[in-house]
Amino acid sequence: MSDTNPILWAYNLQCGKPGSAARLASDLRETFAEAATLSRPGMSEGNISRIRLDFKNAISQIAKAFKEHDSSFFRRLADGLDQLPNNNNPEKNHSPISCLFAAYSHCCLDSPTTGKVIEVAKRIWALRRVTGNLDIDPGHVGDTTFERKVAREIRQLPAQRWTDHLRELGLDDLPTSKPGPKPKTANNSLIETG
Repeated sequence: MSDTNPILWAYNLQCGKPGSAARLASDLRETFAEAATLSRPGMSEGNISRIRLDFKNAISQIAKAFKEHDSSFFRRLADGLDQLPNNNNPEKNHSPISCLFAAYSHCCLDSPTTGKVIEVAKRIWALRRVTGNLDIDPGHVGDTTFERKVAREIRQLPAQRWTDHLRELGLDDLPTSKPGPKPKTANNSLIETG
């Protein structure tokens, strides 16, 4: 591992190093994906402002390249897309560690706990296995039949040593979950969390 921070190392592996063509493509892809979530209820004003600013900057970059007839920008973007993992290939990136990293990234704005990150990682892993889509939002809630498939898939996931995976990613210092009843999901607890 070349970087000392395991999260930074994993992020650079997934999204490319800063300044690279892969990072350009990853940042633009992430910006457009986040812009699609703006209508999600409960999003903080700070997040909404950041997403809108990132989206405006991305559009400005693309518009500038068109205006200046900068075909090298689009070649660099295309090269960067080719360098990124193919997130629509159901056979790639189904590892529990990649799901744990994605879960931490998803939860990091909400003071993540060990239990919450593992719960979201299991959901991500199940969603990836059910849909074949590596970019699916773990907050996505489908109809009752879909959620039953996801819950069944969570129960059938191979056993993992999640604390070992957390340690590999440098996340072993996350606070533990507070004792008490597990919160119900948006779909009335059809999602198994344990």
